[in-house]
Amino acid sequence: MKNNRIHKIPTKYHSRGCKCLSGHYHDSRKEATHCNRLLADLQDGKIKSYKTQVSYALNVNGHKICRHIVDFVVENNDGSIVVNEVKGFATKDWKIKYKLFEALYPDIEYHVFY
Repeated sequence: MKNNRIHKIPTKYHSRGCKCLSGHYHDSRKEATHCNRLLADLQDGKIKSYKTQVSYALNVNGHKICRHIVDFVVENNDGSIVVNEVKGFATKDWKIKYKLFEALYPDIEYHVFY
């Protein structure tokens, strides 16, 4: 989970961290805006719950390859799970993790917001 302080050091991709209306700290304003939308959906009863910065193990044949920390995991009212990833642009590392995630977790819907 991310800590609740604002970055004093420039970030790798020059994004500006900020807090959303829920009080979560996010690495970008785009991510905080998405969190605000999820909060509104939660309050309107459109979704059951959501979590931020959830880690998924990406293990292949019993070997840990890496982990993928997704921005949001949303539980819909019907119990289904959807992953929401907010991107400024797709990095090489993320593309590989995305493909591994889809192969290892085929039952989880994965939405990317640019």
